[in-house]
Amino acid sequence: MASIVLESRISGTILYRAAHFILPEGIYTGEDMRVFALMFAFIALTLLVQFVLYLIIGPVDWRIAALIFGGFVACLLPALLLLKPFERPPEVEKRIEERRRRARERFRGSGS
Repeated sequence: MASIVLESRISGTILYRAAHFILPEGIYTGEDMRVFALMFAFIALTLLVQFVLYLIIGPVDWRIAALIFGGFVACLLPALLLLKPFERPPEVEKRIEERRRRARERFRGSGS
């Protein structure tokens, strides 16, 4: 419903295109997820540099250091999880193949 309202109000604008890039209605390709993971990795790298500089430069408050390090870990974990190759479990592959086979049989049966 929201995409219909969005489309009717700002169709063809940059915001409309950005909304469909960010929220492609449940269809995520491996390339999209890789870009998302690389953004997390870049943020994690930035936080790691900030953490190291904080430790090197001056008086260290352990709470601030822990907060920066926690942010680093919070960004690194999703990046690592999203960068690993996605493989479907065998049960899911069997169900998908079974659905495809049934759809092919229905299509062949309806054509006669």
